[in-house]
Amino acid sequence: MKKIVPSGTNLIPSNAERVFEGKIFDVYQWRQEMFDGSFATYENLRRPDTVLVIAIDDGKIIINDSNQPHRGHKYELPGGRVDANDESILAAAKREMLEETGYEFSDWKLLDVIKPQQKMEWFVYTFLAMNKTKVGQQNLDEDGEQINLLYLNYDDAMRKLRKSGEYVSVLENAGSTQGIVDLDEFRGETVDIEPKTEMR
Repeated sequence: MKKIVPSGTNLIPSNAERVFEGKIFDVYQWRQEMFDGSFATYENLRRPDTVLVIAIDDGKIIINDSNQPHRGHKYELPGGRVDANDESILAAAKREMLEETGYEFSDWKLLDVIKPQQKMEWFVYTFLAMNKTKVGQQNLDEDGEQINLLYLNYDDAMRKLRKSGEYVSVLENAGSTQGIVDLDEFRGETVDIEPKTEMR
């Protein structure tokens, strides 16, 4: 899958072997040459990327009032995991938005991409969605999540997200709803992440 990552990001090398496959996390190892010519075994985790959507509708930010097993109650932006069958990162964001809110939007902009952990190949993509074009039904995991939608101004949205420990630097840095709209599109480098070698 082609995706945009921050420039200069270290990725798991193509010669790495997957030595453990979990439901979410995989472990990769490879022989890394050191400065003195010796070799050491290096290791990294990989997990599916995730997407967050800052959806603005009639000047309000849409926030999920969410309750899930094990995680409990949280206020958070719509979003979730990028699935293996998603055609692109943007397609994943649109799918998650439709599943969690029932809404489709015509205008999308990539605002930020971060790699939260140094030793894990995992990217979090934050999109802006505007101009709602369709209203449908939520398509939630019946046993796995309960989501009510809140439509909040910037300050109230930030209070709710901070209360749940959700830190989204794009929102913090924008300072207002209009500030979010005015943000430039994220520029990084495009990479094509191919599946690595299977377990030995």
